[in-house]
Amino acid sequence: MSLPKDVYTWRTNWIKPYESPWSIFEKFKSANGVLDLDIIRKFGIDEVKNLRVIRPIHYDLVKMFSLNERLIKNVLGTDLVQRNRKALDELIRVLPQDHLLGIVSPWESVYLREKLYFCVQCLKQGYHSIFHQFKLLHHCPFHNEKLIQCCPECNSKYDYSLSNKMFDSPFICSCGHAYCQINQDQLFYDSWNQPQEHYNILPPELHQWLTLTSSQKSRLKKMYFIPQTDFEKHPNTLINFLTVTKKESNIPGHNFVESSKTIKKIRSFEEKKFAFKYSKKGDFSNLNEFYIKKARFDILQKEFYQNYKRIIAGVSKHIRQTIITEHKSCLYEMKNFQGRGPICSYAYAYIAWRRTIQNFDHFSLVDNNGRPKRLNKPIFEYPSSAYFLYDLYDQWNNQIDDITLSSRAATKWLLNRILVQFLLKWFDNWLQHSKEFISEGIMPAVPQFEDEYPFFIAVFSNESNEEVEFHWWDDKRKYTEFVCPFS
Repeated sequence: MSLPKDVYTWRTNWIKPYESPWSIFEKFKSANGVLDLDIIRKFGIDEVKNLRVIRPIHYDLVKMFSLNERLIKNVLGTDLVQRNRKALDELIRVLPQDHLLGIVSPWESVYLREKLYFCVQCLKQGYHSIFHQFKLLHHCPFHNEKLIQCCPECNSKYDYSLSNKMFDSPFICSCGHAYCQINQDQLFYDSWNQPQEHYNILPPELHQWLTLTSSQKSRLKKMYFIPQTDFEKHPNTLINFLTVTKKESNIPGHNFVESSKTIKKIRSFEEKKFAFKYSKKGDFSNLNEFYIKKARFDILQKEFYQNYKRIIAGVSKHIRQTIITEHKSCLYEMKNFQGRGPICSYAYAYIAWRRTIQNFDHFSLVDNNGRPKRLNKPIFEYPSSAYFLYDLYDQWNNQIDDITLSSRAATKWLLNRILVQFLLKWFDNWLQHSKEFISEGIMPAVPQFEDEYPFFIAVFSNESNEEVEFHWWDDKRKYTEFVCPFS
C-alpha cells in the first residue's frame, strides 16, 4: 500500500528521549500501514526516491544521507536527521577516529553495531534507543537487561536499517513473533502518547559520558587502541574509557603507567653518535638525503628487531615460570613429539605460540636455539598476526618529523608495553583453543583466532613536552581448567 500525498497519521509526542530513527520509522510504518519503500518514496531525496532500484545502502540509519531533512520535519514535526546526528556527536564522535580512518570503513562501525540490538522490555512499548546500538553498552540503560540481537523464537538477526528485511510487518518478525505488545484494550497511540519519563533517567556512567568536559574530550582524541578490538568481548569498556579520561589510578583492576614529560627529548650517547654518523656532516656526507635516511632506517630496524627478541624472551620466561611452571617435562615431550601419544595443552600452547610469533620452520626448534625466519623487508618486524602494529607505527610516525631521528626511548617505551600485552593475549588464545587443535592433530600457522586482540589504551600526542601513557586491565582468566595427561 502506498502512502497518499500529505495524508498520514502521526503525533510528535510519540518520539521519546534518545529514541533511535529505527523505532520512530517503525511507529510511522505501523500507524500508516506502509513499508520501507514507501518511506523512501515519501522522505527520500530526489536522487534516491526516483531510482528504479533502491539499494541496501539507501536504507542507512547512521548517516541517513538518502533522506530529505525538510520533508521529514514537515511530517514528523522534528528534523530526524539532525536529531540523529546530534545524538551520535555526543555518543561516538567524541571518541578517537584518526587511527581508524583507512583501516576500518566506515569508522563508525567500530563504535556502532551494524545489527539491530534491542531490549525486549523497550520493544514491548515500540521503543528502541540509539544507546542500544552503542558497542560500549551491553545492557539497556533503562531496564538494565542484557541487550540481544536475535529473535527469541527463530533466532533471526536484523540489520539496523530502514529495511523491512526479516520483518513481516513493523515490530513483527518474519516468523510471527510480535515485539510490540501493547495492551489490546488500548489503541497503540494511547500508549505512545504517555510521557514515559523513565527514558530520561540514565545510569551514572552513561550520564558522565554524555557530559564530558572539553579537557576530557581532548584526552579521548589522544587515545589509541587496536582498531580491530571487539568491544562485545569487553563489557567494561565504557567505564575503562571514563577512567582514562579522568586519569584515575586507584581503580581496582586498572593498571596505569606514564613516561616522563621529557621522554621524547631523551637521546643517549649512542643515539647522538648514530644521528651524526648518518647525516650530511658524518660518514655519508656524499649521499643524498634519501639514501642517508634509508641507511638510518636499516640500522634502526635491526635495533628494534633485537629489542623485539628481548621482549619475547622476557615474556616467554614469565610464562614458563608462572603459567606452565609445572609442565617443563611436558615441553620436552612436545618438542620431541613423534605423532603418537597424549599432548599437554600447556606445552602445546607454548610451543605453538613461540613458533607463530617468531616464524620457526618447525615446532621442535622452539627454545632449542633455532633460527627464526626474518622478513627481510624495509619495515619493522612484528609478529605476523599483529597487523595492527603496522597501523600503530603509521599513527606514531605521523606524530613526529622523522622516526629515524626521534627518541628511541619514547618509541620503545610504548612499543614494548603493547608487545607484552599482545604476546600474553596471543598465548592465552592458543591455550584456549588447544583442545580442539590437539583433537584435530593440527598446529595451524594462521589460527582462526587471529582477530582476538587484547584491550589496552595508549595516550600520546605530537606535543614534545607531553608524557606517554599506557593503560591496561587485569585479565581474570584462570589457567587451571586444562587437565595435563602426564602426572
